[in-house]
Amino acid sequence: MKNSILNVKNLSKTYHNEKQEVLALKDINFNVQDKEFISIVGPSGCGKSTILTILANILPKSKGEITFNIDNPKFGYMLQEDSLFPWRTVLENACLGLEIKKELTSENKQKVINLLNKYGLKEFINSYPADVAHRTLGRGILAFVNVTANRTYPLLHNHYLHIFIIR
Repeated sequence: MKNSILNVKNLSKTYHNEKQEVLALKDINFNVQDKEFISIVGPSGCGKSTILTILANILPKSKGEITFNIDNPKFGYMLQEDSLFPWRTVLENACLGLEIKKELTSENKQKVINLLNKYGLKEFINSYPADVAHRTLGRGILAFVNVTANRTYPLLHNHYLHIFIIR
């Protein structure tokens, strides 16, 4: 398709264990156009997270084709459940991606603090995850995603998986 940045054709995923096979996805097809916002909606267990996890190349597909029509796509990825390290403060968790990339400078740390402030987390910056409300933690994780990807996304929060294709 014209201006398509992502094409998914006949995507399928089968999980295997010792006793059975479970078909999680069968022949999923869709395209994403440049600057298009899409949602994947469905009941619990229908494969929404599986699709996104495959697109982020975290989980292998069983069959099908996935084509990105952009150079070197990067992903910002938030899991369904909060995944902050309990021994690190909200600020330390938000800085983790920068630490891993060896890009944690005082300037970048200030960007993280500014982002946490923007997301209403000023009073929780030095708090540990156990001391912060569950819904509030999602904003800290979004700050981690934004800072690690060197982008700023609007605050979109729900209890499901978030994935961003970063150009």
